[in-house]
Amino acid sequence: MSTSQRRANDVPVGVPPQAREHAMDMRPITPDQADIRPSDSPRMAELRADAALTREELGETVEALAHKMNVPRRAKEQLDQRKAALQARTEQTLNAMPPPVANLAQQGMAAVRRRPAAFLVGTVVAVLVLRMMARRRGSR
Repeated sequence: MSTSQRRANDVPVGVPPQAREHAMDMRPITPDQADIRPSDSPRMAELRADAALTREELGETVEALAHKMNVPRRAKEQLDQRKAALQARTEQTLNAMPPPVANLAQQGMAAVRRRPAAFLVGTVVAVLVLRMMARRRGSR
């Protein structure tokens, strides 16, 4: 059985000839192509255009749902946005500082990037020392 015979047999009985043609060529109709068949009545062209538009909207909805369901990608996008905002804020702050202070701040940030664990340990030690000093002053 040839492909055209198989396609013609797959179309249900009672389907109008215009719909049979569409079922036989198996290609979706885009909104632009919906009204290019001269043998169609205006109502049929309107239905085709409506179906094409519905398909297009459904495709957009499916894409939006797929985006919502992709949690790792959304988390990465949020992280990238926050990173960019933090970098912009840091740059504004550095630009507002006098040049010698900005240079020292940039050197400090570079040191933190090279050894983040050392910076974290140093910060924790400094906080603990400050708390101990504050308690001693409070007990006098």
